[in-house]
Amino acid sequence: MLCALCREFERQEISHIIPAFVYKKLRQISPSGFSRTTSNPNRRVQDGEKFPLLCPSCEDRFSIWEKKFAENVFHPYYASSKNTFSFNYDEWFLKFLVSISYRSLVNKLENEGVEDHSKLCIKNMREAKGIWKDFLLNKRKDIGLYRQHFLIIPIEAETESLFLKCNNGLFNFYLLTATDANTIFSKNGSEAYLITKFGEFFVIATLIDSNPSQWQGLVTKSTSGIFDWRTMIQTSPLVINFIEYAIKDILEAQKNLSPVQSEKIRLGVEQYIKKHSL
Repeated sequence: MLCALCREFERQEISHIIPAFVYKKLRQISPSGFSRTTSNPNRRVQDGEKFPLLCPSCEDRFSIWEKKFAENVFHPYYASSKNTFSFNYDEWFLKFLVSISYRSLVNKLENEGVEDHSKLCIKNMREAKGIWKDFLLNKRKDIGLYRQHFLIIPIEAETESLFLKCNNGLFNFYLLTATDANTIFSKNGSEAYLITKFGEFFVIATLIDSNPSQWQGLVTKSTSGIFDWRTMIQTSPLVINFIEYAIKDILEAQKNLSPVQSEKIRLGVEQYIKKHSL
């Protein structure tokens, strides 16, 4: 099968949907020593989902942007005082975000299926795939209507989450351990997004959005700038619903854990929060 990006050479690389450095870090900070998927919270994940995707040349292309993100954003974030975290970026940042969404989108179309998606959503997914592909191959300078939103949600020490009306222990456990790559859409078809979540980072790609003004402080452009997560942000309610449902899944899954396992996880989360929360 030809490379999912350049379509010139065979797929020789088994590619991570979410970069490998993410799983290495999540294993280090997770109370259980593993990361977890939101689709199956009880299944511990040591090295994330992979599938044949790219040729060696395109894999190297993605690796350049991954390295930039790891060195300038990911590792500095986990090593910093989060209430002062910011970073400078230029063209590589949007390239990285689109490369993440592109992998998630190809996996959704080729492996997971889109039978429950609307015709418009499927049409836009295929159109976004072509636009993102050309952008990643430097054949176009913009990504059109299929924007990328970058969101950081830091863990919080308060009893109730500042971001969600939910149990903060579960919220922090979700942020510390969960990875996900999935589509979300409204019942009336007016909104649809592709979300890729890893640790406290969310890459949210627009597929359908009848109200783009609802997004504030999150739209990532190809030009250079400074990203400061403390900037006032506003996101679609669908994103909040997505996180709340994921936390409910974790709550349900935890019913199958022994009291010893549950206590170990609780203490691990508390220990991490003492070191790293706002």
